[in-house]
Amino acid sequence: MVCWRSDGALKVAVREPAQDGRATAAALRALSDALGVDKSAVRLISGAASRRKVVRVIGVTLKDLHSRISGVPADVAEEER
Repeated sequence: MVCWRSDGALKVAVREPAQDGRATAAALRALSDALGVDKSAVRLISGAASRRKVVRVIGVTLKDLHSRISGVPADVAEEER
């Protein structure tokens, strides 16, 4: 599941256990699927061992990101105008 949090961050929920990077790999796959991009376009920047991660999605603008993931918080959408 990929959805927006009220603070403007994305939440990616997976069922994989947080062992040996399995949850991180599942989260990156879920994000690539939700965005409709190749798995290689989603790269982990930081947070491999943390619940909070920073990722880079190659070829997707912030505007594209907001249009591809439903439920964008109104305050985030307003900031882009």
